[in-house]
Amino acid sequence: MNNKVYHTMISSLSVDMIVTEPLANGTLETITLNDVLFGDVWVCSGQPNMDFPIENMFNASVEIENASKYSKARLFTVSQVQSYTPQDELMSIAFK
Repeated sequence: MNNKVYHTMISSLSVDMIVTEPLANGTLETITLNDVLFGDVWVCSGQPNMDFPIENMFNASVEIENASKYSKARLFTVSQVQSYTPQDELMSIAFK
């Protein structure tokens, strides 16, 4: 688009899943976002030793088996990229 970063803030929603298609209308173009979920995003990052696969946690097989109970939760991993300056974008995101 125009290499600008846009932010928005919404008030807290209930824990119910709301599937919506926000629509942004501008004078030059229209943008439609599909399959958008709003909610808390927790990103844990830092030193390489913070990488902790679920398979290595205590009681992993039981937790993995019970994961289907949390159908609204999403897990993503990001490639490890070293930088000495803050980054605005995550590289190589993989959703599970």
